[in-house]
Amino acid sequence: MGGLCLLLALAAGFVPHGGPGPLLASGLLSRYQTASLLDYRESGGDILSYAELALVDGFGPEFAEALRHFTVLRSRGAPGQAADRRVRQDFLARASVREKSGTHAAWGLKYGLRLGETAELNWAARTTYGVPKAGPGCASIALQGRRIPGRLVLGDYYARFGQGLVLWSGFSLSGVPSVASFRKNGTGVNASSSFTRQMHGAAFSLDLGRWDLSAGFSWPGTVLGNVSRHWNSLSAGMTGTFDSGSGRGAASLDFKAGTAGLSIFGEAAAESLGGRISPAGTAGIIWTPRYGTKLAALARYYSPGFSGRGAGAVRSSTKVADEAALALGFESRCFSGTADFAHHPGKGGSRFKAVATASLPLVISADGITRDNAGGFATDGGGDDGKVRLKPGLRLAVRASTGERTRTDLRGELHASRGPLRLNARYNALWCRDFAWLWNAEGGLEKERFTSYLRFTLFKVDDWDDRIYAYERDLPGVFSVPAFYGRGFSLSAVAGLKLEGRGGWRHRFSLKAGATRYPWTEPAKAGATEFRIQYSAAH
Repeated sequence: MGGLCLLLALAAGFVPHGGPGPLLASGLLSRYQTASLLDYRESGGDILSYAELALVDGFGPEFAEALRHFTVLRSRGAPGQAADRRVRQDFLARASVREKSGTHAAWGLKYGLRLGETAELNWAARTTYGVPKAGPGCASIALQGRRIPGRLVLGDYYARFGQGLVLWSGFSLSGVPSVASFRKNGTGVNASSSFTRQMHGAAFSLDLGRWDLSAGFSWPGTVLGNVSRHWNSLSAGMTGTFDSGSGRGAASLDFKAGTAGLSIFGEAAAESLGGRISPAGTAGIIWTPRYGTKLAALARYYSPGFSGRGAGAVRSSTKVADEAALALGFESRCFSGTADFAHHPGKGGSRFKAVATASLPLVISADGITRDNAGGFATDGGGDDGKVRLKPGLRLAVRASTGERTRTDLRGELHASRGPLRLNARYNALWCRDFAWLWNAEGGLEKERFTSYLRFTLFKVDDWDDRIYAYERDLPGVFSVPAFYGRGFSLSAVAGLKLEGRGGWRHRFSLKAGATRYPWTEPAKAGATEFRIQYSAAH
């Protein structure tokens, strides 16, 4: 437990540039709890009390109270304490080659320099298979004030406010696959280190006690602003933006209120475009009656005239527009389910999607088969306690849309581990225009400094509307969910090596090799072979 004491102290106030690795390695926090804790730290600052920790998604009052006896919460920003001025550097280089109807190559470079919590510099540039010529890339500079608490960002930056109705730059997932996706947690203005250009210009934010003030300009002619007020269990804000090029203006009011076990949130917006005022709004509630159990509801309305430009709010399709919807969700330690019904009044038609997932972590030992209360695999750096950990799972997703065939996707999964060894298997059966299926099996080795995985996938998908998406392990920082279509197989291998260098440098080498072939597809379909390599260093 001493390790967790240090880990939570780090998460509470000492990991603005860290990551989930040490927390996940403790084996005591789930991936969701880890991500929630780091997100809260990034947006809300240091956690200074267990009452505050209880308000973080995934924790709750009972779990926070249980942690009180063997954890310590510390803050690096305590009054009178010197600011952190340690220099940190990050470098990444990536290259890939793909053979598919010709040979294509791409590369990417990233560099980050941070002076404690005082300043940071980011630069990233890349080419892609479709765009082989590199531009100047994306760059940002951020300065953090000390005497005047605030942040100034020049270059590429993110702006995320409220529930995303007016302004939410960067990635935003559509749909409600889990209870965690019902609510957005705006992070304000932050420098971007992405390969993809976000907002480009200048922005600042000021921390004025219980008030936060943010404003910015994005090329070629967008201005934005936000003012927020925080109370003990309530926060509220106003966001506005105007684009001189299109003449679009939008403004919103948002709020978030919480007590032990209950969170209420929402945002109401109005958009002016082409002489027309279009309203939009969203409101939801998440109730945690006890640790590990959540119930949620979310209602939203985006009028047909609401364009949703620059918005990232919860929606059923690709755009935040033309939607009247209600979503419900339930989550327990072994089961989660969501249902979302959306009607599109402008274009007519409706869409319904329901997702149910069940899993039961088990441990097989000399004493028999018992439930794994930790809910995951051991991350012991390669040790073997003689126990086999299993996590069988079942997922059912049903999607029905007006004028389209119902899409039913049934997925069974099995994850197993013993010490550093991993075995994962998955079978998908899908009914839409026809019957389609996919099966894969993956074996791996995870040690403290070395990891390797080998996966084989077999699939039969005869219609593009029946395509099956399956997450595929890739290089660190690369999220890959290919769509499988045709009749064929795929083979991929991933490996990574971590090394400690001189002067405190940490090196990481990663590679991936993969090939997809369609020997049973008619008419014949060209296969693809790809090789990727990546090197990263951090100090």
